[in-house]
Amino acid sequence: MIAKVSAKPGTILDEMLHCPYSLHYLSENGQKKIRGQIGKGQHRDGCGIAFATDNNIEVHTRGKDHVWDSSFRALVESAVSKIFIAHNRLASAGLDANTGAEMAQPFSIKVNEGTFALCHNGTVNSYVKEAATQGTSDSKLFLEKLVKTKEDNSFQKIIERLKEIIAKERFSSLTAMLINSAGLIVWRVFNTNSNEKKLNDNYYGMYFQKHDNSIRFSSEPLDASGDWTLMKNHSVMRVLTDSERLIIEEILL
Repeated sequence: MIAKVSAKPGTILDEMLHCPYSLHYLSENGQKKIRGQIGKGQHRDGCGIAFATDNNIEVHTRGKDHVWDSSFRALVESAVSKIFIAHNRLASAGLDANTGAEMAQPFSIKVNEGTFALCHNGTVNSYVKEAATQGTSDSKLFLEKLVKTKEDNSFQKIIERLKEIIAKERFSSLTAMLINSAGLIVWRVFNTNSNEKKLNDNYYGMYFQKHDNSIRFSSEPLDASGDWTLMKNHSVMRVLTDSERLIIEEILL
């Protein structure tokens, strides 16, 4: 998954299609757990993109049968925004029977403050049974636990809910990106209390790269430039756009 926030409206064409390890490239060659090791494999169970437009969030997804089709690529080529997130789906075990567009990320939710959209890497094991019963995704339930339709959804409240989920639920990783029309929140949280601690540390990455007027995030570096910074486990970055400049805040959970 990737994200980009810019001080002025722009495209995400390079990150999605043209850079050496673009999201399209990673849909064919992304990191994948294979028999207890990390290898390269396809992440083509779905794809999607969300971006801010006119004080709202626009979301487009494709299921496995239409993953990265010509209409999705055309959308990527035409989209202009200050705030983007995008995702390739690798279906979680137990939730891989449905590979339709409704199971692809980003997931979104409408509240009084507008629309929020989320991309998530990992499995929230505590939610899988409920998600299968409802015909949805553990990631969608994760979003619904973070953002409440009838409650305060300030940054502080969302972080409080995230901390509660970390303390209470079973998961491999909660690493995610959350946007609304005002900005982006990215956090890296993976499970260190399992036999796969080292594997999770290497697998559930979140890197960022700052430029003068933009910042971009990716679960794997998008190029070999060497200037990507790996976020620490249990760290959060918040990026807001204000009067053609970026405001970046970093905290530890």
